[in-house]
Amino acid sequence: MSATKRPTALVIGASRGIGRGVLAELSAAGFDAYGTVRSLGGTDSNVVLKDNLIKADLTDTASLTEAAKALSQELKSKHGGAEPGLDVLVINGAVASQGPYLTLSPEDHLHAYDTNVAGPLRAIQAFLPLLCAGPTKYIFIVSSLAANANWSVQTILSPKEARSPVSGGPYSATKAALNLLGAGIYHELEDEGFKVTLVHPGLVRSDMAKPYLALLQAHEEKTGEKHPYEVLSPEESASGIVKVIQDVSAKAGGDLRFVDWKGDAMPW
Repeated sequence: MSATKRPTALVIGASRGIGRGVLAELSAAGFDAYGTVRSLGGTDSNVVLKDNLIKADLTDTASLTEAAKALSQELKSKHGGAEPGLDVLVINGAVASQGPYLTLSPEDHLHAYDTNVAGPLRAIQAFLPLLCAGPTKYIFIVSSLAANANWSVQTILSPKEARSPVSGGPYSATKAALNLLGAGIYHELEDEGFKVTLVHPGLVRSDMAKPYLALLQAHEEKTGEKHPYEVLSPEESASGIVKVIQDVSAKAGGDLRFVDWKGDAMPW
């Protein structure tokens, strides 16, 4: 981290849940932290940045470009016109579909990939100049245990009566694609000293996880067996995530890893 300024961080998708928690934890940890939201409420539609929130949408390239410009101007104004850059880009926004593939419309299928895979790429492309100007060069992407194809397939192939529920629809596939995207981004930026971390945030009690938590509860009631997952609050997950960010940020040179919210290595 730079010794002359507070480290800067941007959380993509900070309106609720894990993203909002990570934004709060980063601020408490001493970062000059910002977060994106899709709407700034009742403010003028032309306003892009208000306080530490920036209007942007993962599915809208133009909004991300405008958000990057607004953040650059904000940081320059804080540092006498100099470009301090962005230390950490956290990408959290995603959509989950629990519906079965066989009834999923092509439009909804494409929307999942547009948000969960193309969206993070749009964000990285928009904020890459700011990251290149910063000293840390750290891209941190919220992924999932579901990204591990072996875990999903082995679960599906296990005896049906003892099988844990598997998320329906394209969520797992988009997260697997996201992990490969992260590895590819690292490969392209390795020589510039970039760090890329993909994180499984844990099973978090959030709006997005409600359908899967309901499946787990139904499975417990049917089989009498408790599921093996620790259920976290958004704040617990966010606290662990920020500790991982701090630990990896302190390391010199490039770095690629897939870990959980405690920093433990996850199988790709």
